[in-house]
Amino acid sequence: MMLPCKEIVRILSSDSELPWMKKAEMKMHLMMCRHCSNYAAQLTMLKQGFKKLFSETEATDSVEIKNLEEDVIRKILKVGREK
Repeated sequence: MMLPCKEIVRILSSDSELPWMKKAEMKMHLMMCRHCSNYAAQLTMLKQGFKKLFSETEATDSVEIKNLEEDVIRKILKVGREK
């Protein structure tokens, strides 16, 4: 049985380490679901952008960066639920 999209969004939005079986299920889902695959790519792009932006800004600390990343993810999830 394939993981549902909501579970994939939860996994992608989390920084926790997954067991190998859950990783395999997630990768299988991402190969089959273009919506979740696009979402994963967008999250990766956002995270990379934030890291690059804030690595160039000395005054920003890691807590502030984490808070901004979480805020963006919450807003993305909210928009996704409204559709």
